[in-house]
Amino acid sequence: MLSNKRGNSFVLPMATFIAVIVGILIISVVFIKLSNEILTPFGSQVGNMSRNAGLGVTKVADTFYEMWDWIIVISLVVQLVLLMASAFFIDTHPFFLILFIISNAFLIMFASGFETVLSEIFNSNDFSLLVITYMPMANFIRNNLMTIILGSMIMAGMAIFAKIRISQGGVPSR
Repeated sequence: MLSNKRGNSFVLPMATFIAVIVGILIISVVFIKLSNEILTPFGSQVGNMSRNAGLGVTKVADTFYEMWDWIIVISLVVQLVLLMASAFFIDTHPFFLILFIISNAFLIMFASGFETVLSEIFNSNDFSLLVITYMPMANFIRNNLMTIILGSMIMAGMAIFAKIRISQGGVPSR
């Protein structure tokens, strides 16, 4: 039934999930800050010469900000899909369920540190207005990061448990 048990650890996909989401959240805020530092003065200078050109720069800036918000949401969805796919495609053994539980406990401990860092960045004077104005979905993800991680761990755990049951011959009929 379970002839090849190598590579069944679930630590790497879950750690990659957390790292990618936290990394994109940090990078997006930095890119928005940098682009705001460049486009706001440029837009006002161009707007002094031509009102339509100033409005065009403002539209480009707003589109850029919205794009980063959507990139964060789409990357979260893609990461969740990949996490679920890896949970379904892993040939599991009960030992790996125990490893899954222990490794996820450690990941939750480290994720709370990531959440603290994200909160400090997002709530800083430089970024808080940008985040509230241009990144409502990213702000929602940041505020509910631990819930999202916990929910994804529960769904992945259920997928792994189902995979164990299927590999053992399914659910016995009573």
